[in-house]
Amino acid sequence: MICRNFANWGSMENGISRRVFISAGALVAASAGSLLTARPALAFSLNDLDAWVSRTEGKYINVDGAYGAQCWDLWEAYCRDLVGVSHVSTQLSPNPGYASALWDGYSGNGASLYFDSVPSTATPIKGDVAIWQYGTGSYPYSHVAIVLADAGTNLYVFSQNSSPSLPGNPYPGVSTGPCVRQYLTKSGLAGYLRPRTLNGGAPSSDTNLSRLVMSDTNGRLSMKEGHLYAGWTLVANQSRSFSIAGSRLGVVTSTGVATIKDGPVNAAWVDVADQAQSIVVTTNRIGILRSNGELWVKEGAVNALWVVVASMVTDFSMDGNRIGVITQGKAEVKEGSLGAPWVTEVTGSSRIQVNGNRIAVLQTSGSLLVKEGDLYAGWVTQLSGVSQFHLAGNRIAAISGGVVSVKEGSLYSTWSNQTTGALEVRVTQNRLSVVGTDGKLFAKDGSLGATWVDLSTGARSVALAN
Repeated sequence: MICRNFANWGSMENGISRRVFISAGALVAASAGSLLTARPALAFSLNDLDAWVSRTEGKYINVDGAYGAQCWDLWEAYCRDLVGVSHVSTQLSPNPGYASALWDGYSGNGASLYFDSVPSTATPIKGDVAIWQYGTGSYPYSHVAIVLADAGTNLYVFSQNSSPSLPGNPYPGVSTGPCVRQYLTKSGLAGYLRPRTLNGGAPSSDTNLSRLVMSDTNGRLSMKEGHLYAGWTLVANQSRSFSIAGSRLGVVTSTGVATIKDGPVNAAWVDVADQAQSIVVTTNRIGILRSNGELWVKEGAVNALWVVVASMVTDFSMDGNRIGVITQGKAEVKEGSLGAPWVTEVTGSSRIQVNGNRIAVLQTSGSLLVKEGDLYAGWVTQLSGVSQFHLAGNRIAAISGGVVSVKEGSLYSTWSNQTTGALEVRVTQNRLSVVGTDGKLFAKDGSLGATWVDLSTGARSVALAN
C-alpha cells in the first residue's frame, strides 16, 4: 500500500507542473503550492459521523481528481465534510507527500488548529484519525484512516485503498478497494489526530457492532461482544437451540429446558419452559417450539404467561409484531397481538423468516421467495438450489451449492458471492458471519467488500444480535 499526497510539490515538464506516478497504491495529487485552507470549525456529533460513513461507504472518493482514490482522499473528505478544514500540508516531514506527514508535521502544517495529537499507546475514540508511520511492515508507505472503534491490537476503521479492488473500480491499477469499514493492525501506528469539534466522542465500541454467539460441536455456547477481535466468554455448557436479540439470549438445553438471560453476559439464567425443541427471542417476545409441535409465545417480561399460538409447527420466526410459522408445509404469518389471525402466505414451504417488513420462505423445491410490505404483497423469487438463508435490514444472504451470496438494497439487487464451502450464514445490517463445512467460523464487519476475520474452529452454528 502506498499512501502519498503530492500537494505542494511536483516537477516541471514542458513548462507544465507534472506529478509523477510512483506506483500503484494510495497516490494523490493536488495543486502545487497549495496550503491549509481554514474554514470556521464545524461542530459535529457521532450521529453526524455515522451518517457520513453510511453515505460514503462503498464509494471511490477522489477529491483531487488525480491518481485515483487514495487513503488521503478519504482523510481530505472527512476534514472538509465534518471538521471544517482542507489541504493540511504533507510537506513538513522526512517523507513529504505521504500520509505519515500529517503526523510528522503536526506542529506546523495547520492540523494543530483543529486536532489534538494523541499518542499511539492511548485508547482511541470514535472519530479519531489514525496515521501509520512510513516504512513499517504493514504499511511501507504509511496510511491514514478514520477510527470507528478500538479492537485491542487492531483498529476498526473507515478506510480507503486498503481492501481488495471491487468490480466497477474506476481506477484499476491505481487504487484498490473503496471506502469500507474494516479491521487494520495497530502495528506501525504513529498516533491519532482527535478533532476538537467532535461532540460525544467516547472510547467505546462502534454502536453498529454487537453480540455474536457460537455453539461448538459439543454444544457449548460462547459469546463475544463488540468487535470481532474481542475474547470469547463461555455462557452455556450445552445447547440444542439458541437465539439472541439485543441483550437477551435464549437457549434450549440438551434436556429440552428453555432458559433465558437478560442483560450482561454474566446475568443469571431463568428457566421458562420444558419439553422445548427450539427457541426464538426478540427484545419483547420469547417463543418456543415444543416437542408436541405447539408454538408457545410470551410477550413482555420473562415471567409473563405463555400463549399457545399454533400447533403442528415445524419451523417459526418472530420479529417486531410479526410471527411466521410453517404448519404442514404452509407458510403462515400473523401481525399485531398474539391473538391476531393467521394469514396463509404460500404452500410447499420448509423454512420461514420474518424481519421488519420482509418475509422470506424457503420452498421444498429449494427456491427462496421474499416479499416486502404488507402480508398480501407479491412474492419475488430470489435464488434456486438454496439450502439455508438469513435476512436482516435490507440484506439477504443465502447458501446455494455451498456458495454464500448476499444482496443489499431492493429485492431486485444483484447478488454478491462472498465465499464457498459454507454450511450456515447469518447477517445483520453491518455484519456477515459464516460457518464452513469444515467447522471454521469467520465474519466481516461493514461493507460486503470488507476483509474476513477468522473467529474459531469446531463451530456448529452461529447467531448475531441485530
